[in-house]
Amino acid sequence: MEKENAVLPQIVDSVLGAMPVVGGGLQNAYDAWRQKNRDMAREVLLTHVRQGDVEKLHEDQFFSMLARFSRSVQEGLARSNLVLLARLITGIGHADQDKGKAETFNRYASMLENLTWAEIEFLSRCIQANNVIAGSAEIKQILHQKGFFVQSFDTTVSDKGTVARRQEMMFGNPYVPVSHIFSPYTIPLPHADLTDPYGNPVNQGDNKNALYRVDIDIKYEFSSTFRAFLQKYGNLWEDISKESADGGADDQ
Repeated sequence: MEKENAVLPQIVDSVLGAMPVVGGGLQNAYDAWRQKNRDMAREVLLTHVRQGDVEKLHEDQFFSMLARFSRSVQEGLARSNLVLLARLITGIGHADQDKGKAETFNRYASMLENLTWAEIEFLSRCIQANNVIAGSAEIKQILHQKGFFVQSFDTTVSDKGTVARRQEMMFGNPYVPVSHIFSPYTIPLPHADLTDPYGNPVNQGDNKNALYRVDIDIKYEFSSTFRAFLQKYGNLWEDISKESADGGADDQ
């Protein structure tokens, strides 16, 4: 692509101006909505994409990325999501250069544009901590479904005697009814089938129908795909919390 500073704004204006026009009584309202979205998208692109970031991309690939970005603008995507998409274009320009593909942008854009503000903000804090931090279990589950996180399970099986001893150590009262400790976490397990988390048989004594407490702890971590994404294309979430002051949270 040409390197003159005026080229990128002209390209952006051309791409964002190619929006459908409808007729009828809603024309004025639509035009105002379109202009508002166009102005916001133009500002986002020219703030987060500089010509030097993308000058090594093949023109066809770059124009295809902008066309995909324009589609998201037409659909009324929130500013915070558009910022992520613009930063992704920059990341591809830096990392892939002349090998950058519009298909790569499209694949990740489908993930990024579906994030809610709460999910974006939570991911931002997790990236800053380089770990999946404590937070909403619902958000973690959704981000797992969207491919950002993976799950692992820690299972602990405790018999009544073990729990009663723990109760005595914690509260100094060995006579607290076991049912108070277990309910509603108790399950009957057949004598022959009970093993500890390592596969070793658990001695149940003479009581074949003893109750056992099963604790299942769900842990989350970044998926390998998301880690590779961050490593290659950078932290698109950098300073994303600042975007909320400009309307990111309100636009969701």
